[in-house]
Amino acid sequence: MKRYFFLAIAAIMALAFTMTSCSDTELENAPYSEPVSNLQYTLSKKNVTITWNAPSGADEVAVYLDNTQKAILPISTTSYTFENIADGEEHVLTVKAIYKSAGRLSEGVSLTVQLESKTKAAFLLPTGVSAYTALPDDDEVAAGEYFQNNFVASDKGQFIHVSDVAGLDIEEYPVIWVMVDRVGIGIGADKLPFTADEQNVLKDFVQKGGNLYLTNHATQLAFGIGRIAFNVTCFGDATGGSHDDIWSVNPILGSGTGTPYNRSEHAIFTGIAQENYNGWAQKTIALLGPGTHEDHNCFWIPADCGQNYGDNGDVNTVPNFEQANTAELLGGWGQVTDYCVGGIIEFKPTDTYKGTVLINGFAAYEWHQDTPANGQPKNVYQNNIEKLTTNAINYLK
Repeated sequence: MKRYFFLAIAAIMALAFTMTSCSDTELENAPYSEPVSNLQYTLSKKNVTITWNAPSGADEVAVYLDNTQKAILPISTTSYTFENIADGEEHVLTVKAIYKSAGRLSEGVSLTVQLESKTKAAFLLPTGVSAYTALPDDDEVAAGEYFQNNFVASDKGQFIHVSDVAGLDIEEYPVIWVMVDRVGIGIGADKLPFTADEQNVLKDFVQKGGNLYLTNHATQLAFGIGRIAFNVTCFGDATGGSHDDIWSVNPILGSGTGTPYNRSEHAIFTGIAQENYNGWAQKTIALLGPGTHEDHNCFWIPADCGQNYGDNGDVNTVPNFEQANTAELLGGWGQVTDYCVGGIIEFKPTDTYKGTVLINGFAAYEWHQDTPANGQPKNVYQNNIEKLTTNAINYLK
């Protein structure tokens, strides 16, 4: 069943469509160069495939998303798929014909589209917990309140229990957020408030194509459901203390080396400022401001996994971990500029696990700061936490 539709669909000739790609700077717009014709689209969830008829005499076509060139294709290719188009915003999809022999570029033919998802997200409550307000930790309650206000209240989400999971229509509820963050919980998937049988229900959900967003101590469910063969190697559950610095995420792994892995343009970071904090040269994403910090990291450091991925300074450590686990490392600690940390990881679909498991185990991802510094009423970077969460859930929807 399709649960998406397009608003404001319009095929237009981009008479003054300004691009900045290398192809556009090398080729000038001629008074008339025949453009592509019959530009159309088809839809599969959040992927949009466009098709067109190529003009005679052209050599290639250039394809753009929102003024950014995505591909140059041979003239024999008459289709292109844009993957994971973001919900709720207008996007312009454009095709231009390239006449290499004449040094000309046609005007662009475009579709203006707005994708709106009809899918919903679920927030998992432990068995016996009737409402998010009854969760035992203030961080869990704060996350539940955010979900209530931003998803449930607008009919885009629902609180569920494990007993509801088997009956979920994955097409309608493609993502479940599992958030556990507790002082003194202890390390181990068996310490989480979900029994082995309940974790098997979540395993079945992912194997059938459902997606999980696992945050804080719940990242260990990736091990509990067998999506990774070993548990987290960086773990904390202490009460923490007061700190004057800003805790952040570095989305460029190895930013201080000659071979960085830049994940800053991943969809989960969309619309979040990346700036210089704490006097660091690298730009990072701030999540937790000065004040009390609970040091609740819960994730994997590749060099500590005992799998010979490589050490923290080894350029091969990141791809070794990613290839072995069909995953993508998306962020490290803000202060780290080598290949040490995998605090946000996207475990991608496999033949066995057809859904995605996205984990965020950073201590900086603290939903309720007990005592913000300087008399602030809340964490000064709370909006970044909320935006990151909205992005992650919409990405998995």
